Amino acid sequence: MLYIKSIATITPHELQAVGQRAQDLAVLAGHQISIPQSFVVLSNAFDETVRQNNLKYKIDYILSHSQLEIASSLNNAYSGVRKA
Repeated sequence: MLYIKSIATITPHELQAVGQRAQDLAVLAGHQISIPQSFVVLSNAFDETVRQNNLKYKIDYILSHSQLEIASSLNNAYSGVRKA
């Protein structure tokens, strides 16, 4: 499975698998505008990491016990997910 890709080789149908900055650079490259040599880690890398490490249940549990509208609760959820 591919997790890393050169930005210059990202196709239009792959734009959803990268962040906004990578999307912008990929569009520029698609218009033959010179961009720095760069790469992007695709979003499927995160999905696969969560799956391989059985983290979905832990993340869901942490988020279900958080009040995401409250900054301190959101920070605690963030810390909990990072420790999972």
